Amino acid sequence: MRQDTTFGPRIIAITLGAEGAMAASPVGRTQLPADRVDVVDTVGSGDSFSAGLIASLHEQDALALDSTRPFDDAVLETAVSLAISVAALTSTRTGAAPPSRGELDAYLSERISEPSF
Repeated sequence: MRQDTTFGPRIIAITLGAEGAMAASPVGRTQLPADRVDVVDTVGSGDSFSAGLIASLHEQDALALDSTRPFDDAVLETAVSLAISVAALTSTRTGAAPPSRGELDAYLSERISEPSF
């Protein structure tokens, strides 16, 4: 099924600060909580969120005009989860200083290994 390329948004994402973020498309939606971090500065966090969202959608092969991958619940959840983590890491630094991919991967590995109580 080819995605509709007519005018209009294919995805809408909304950041909710300490409450996380949500995204919706014609065929999917998700809402996820924020990562718990020690916030130093929120400058650049919104831009970092957008960059993380786009990077994840690209990695999932969902952005190409000829992509057959719809923005369903699974695609949106993966994208919003990564975007939240990129924004969270950015907010732990002074100024607009997004993490490198290596820093992001290390952070994600730490989050996976932490016990969830």
